[in-house]
Amino acid sequence: MNKQFFSRFMILVLVIVFMVAGCGKTEPTAAPTEVIPATEAPAESDALKVAMILSGPINDDDWNSVGYNGLKSL
Repeated sequence: MNKQFFSRFMILVLVIVFMVAGCGKTEPTAAPTEVIPATEAPAESDALKVAMILSGPINDDDWNSVGYNGLKSL
C-alpha cells in the first residue's frame, strides 16, 4: 500500500510539474532588422543535393520504390 501511494503521488507531482511548465509564458523573439538582398539563381554546381536512406531495395514495388521515384523527380 505504501509503495502504491508513493508511485501515485510521484505521478501526480510529475503531471502538475509538466502542466505548469507547459503553460509558462514565452517571450516573443525580436524580428530580424537586417535585410538580405536577393541573389541570382544558384549555378548548376550549387544545386541542391539530397540523400535518402531506404530500408530495402528500390525495386520492391512498395514504399522504397515510391520514395526513390519521388527523390528522382526532384
